[in-house]
Amino acid sequence: MFWSVTSLLKDKVDLIRNAKVEKLQKKLEGLQKTIKVVERKPFFRN
Repeated sequence: MFWSVTSLLKDKVDLIRNAKVEKLQKKLEGLQKTIKVVERKPFFRN
């Protein structure tokens, strides 16, 4: 029984990690799009 509980906990941890990775991946994609937009705009200095 200990092994099945351990296995279930490991599966839960893996699911949580994957969800966090997906969330971070989406944030990174958003930042990359923003950077591309900013790079296209002219930069003015005073």
